[in-house]
Amino acid sequence: MIKRDLDIYRNPNVISIGGNISNKQHLLINRFFDMGFVMATADSSIVLHAPIVYFNDPRSQMERDNDYEQDKDVFKKNFEKNIRLSKKLDKRVDALEKMFSKIREVYPSFGKDIETKISPEDYNLYMSQQTKFKKSLVARTGYFEEAKRISDKLLERKDRISEVIDSEDATRACRIEDTFLISELEKYFEILKTLPKEEQKSQTEKAISVESGKVSAYELATQVLQERKQRVAKYDEVLKLFRKLNDKKYIDAEETYR
Repeated sequence: MIKRDLDIYRNPNVISIGGNISNKQHLLINRFFDMGFVMATADSSIVLHAPIVYFNDPRSQMERDNDYEQDKDVFKKNFEKNIRLSKKLDKRVDALEKMFSKIREVYPSFGKDIETKISPEDYNLYMSQQTKFKKSLVARTGYFEEAKRISDKLLERKDRISEVIDSEDATRACRIEDTFLISELEKYFEILKTLPKEEQKSQTEKAISVESGKVSAYELATQVLQERKQRVAKYDEVLKLFRKLNDKKYIDAEETYR
């Protein structure tokens, strides 16, 4: 079972909240094939350290104080987003953990051995983009980094993440992931139909907490299936735009040599 520490919300700090967000993000990516969700909420996962007053700053006291107050405001609003996301990730991981565990009672290899269930090309692309995305989530602190304005740090971190998630390959990777889970869920529903009524009953017990209340593994699996199908439809639209853009670039390149 995944260990949970809800005490971090009594006196939240950047270390505990940042650590929890990172841990839950990796669980969603590595265990529950939910990289698309982590990408969609990545901006809110950027945890910043509280601003510091530098007394060797050559500017006037008024300028330093003004910047410090602005930085405090940016930090406060960003940290509030961090806490909200951390709680959302807790609930999502908890629900998916229970769903996966319950489904594996009737389909033991559910969500396992993805490398044998999709093509080598898709697997390599998926894993390469997963690695790039994880790296983009990690803060890089360089020389004089701490002296930068909070808003600048936040923008730089967002830009670094956007470079990865706004790419065509990242979109393809998310589509591969969701298509894989759709296939696994559909297989689960097929297996469920063949089981005796008594075994099917255990899959319909409302024991998983979600925003709307308690649901069964079967109900949550149905919801996740629809969510992933909707995502795939969106990814297909985005990939169409990438193809149009690539075609236009190719045409423009040809025209420059006429």
